Amino acid sequence: MNTKDILGSKKTEYWLLAGIVVFFLASLFLSAINPNKIVDVDLNAIDDYTTRSIVVEEQEYTVLVADTLPKRITGLSYRTELPGGIDGMLFTYSKPGPQSIWMKDMNFSIDILWLDENFKIVHKEGDVSPDTFPESFSSPIPASYVLELPS
Repeated sequence: MNTKDILGSKKTEYWLLAGIVVFFLASLFLSAINPNKIVDVDLNAIDDYTTRSIVVEEQEYTVLVADTLPKRITGLSYRTELPGGIDGMLFTYSKPGPQSIWMKDMNFSIDILWLDENFKIVHKEGDVSPDTFPESFSSPIPASYVLELPS
């Protein structure tokens, strides 16, 4: 029995060969991607982040502002501490929502405060440990901002 009898025709052989080549190229491409590098952000450079002061419950905080998707994805992950003079990180969003937060690649526990458009706390999770990953935390009340502070 020859290949032509098994596959049925030359056309089928070409499609099978094309499928194998596509599979091989896709596997090669995917193996080159580093799944741990989602974004390209210099984690130690304050210059890449805007800093601002905010007041929450009469307490003033100087924060790094995560105002782009790559910065919100990275958050405080990979850091072992905050830069001098910085109290936390403020995540900004284009519209209010539950704003989920996880502890992927975090090295220290944090307090997570979900804030409305006036910086009033609408939900809080205290002393959230890196060990909670992959669990995510969200506010039951829509929030415009999320403030992460070291516990």
